[in-house]
Amino acid sequence: MKKDCSNCTRQNNEASSSVCLPCMSGAIDNWKWDRSIYFQRLNCLTPTFESCRDKVYEEIGELMQLLGKGQRASGEQTNETNYQDWIYRVIEEALDSAQSIVTLINTLAEKNNIDIFGEAERHEAKLKKKGYLK
Repeated sequence: MKKDCSNCTRQNNEASSSVCLPCMSGAIDNWKWDRSIYFQRLNCLTPTFESCRDKVYEEIGELMQLLGKGQRASGEQTNETNYQDWIYRVIEEALDSAQSIVTLINTLAEKNNIDIFGEAERHEAKLKKKGYLK
């Protein structure tokens, strides 16, 4: 079903979106990268290194599988009906992966009395030295 894009004068072929793909792509390109994402400490779990490791493997595997299907890397047909749905699924899986990794970091730091904030400062300094941050 074609409808007008809510952002421009093009016809929108994306049934589940109010904007056309060119406008959607432009929005992604112009994303404000100065935002930070905060991950809550999971307070209903008692994670161990092993449980965190297994969860990271699981979540990264799901993300990699989705990325491969989106690019049809295995030659199989995907049931992703449109690009926007695929993007949202990639973001969802990436956030799941990131949450699992943050939980692993917090678990290791807490169990080994490591100052996670000091480590985060060292990490930020490393990114600045490499020219990734100002």
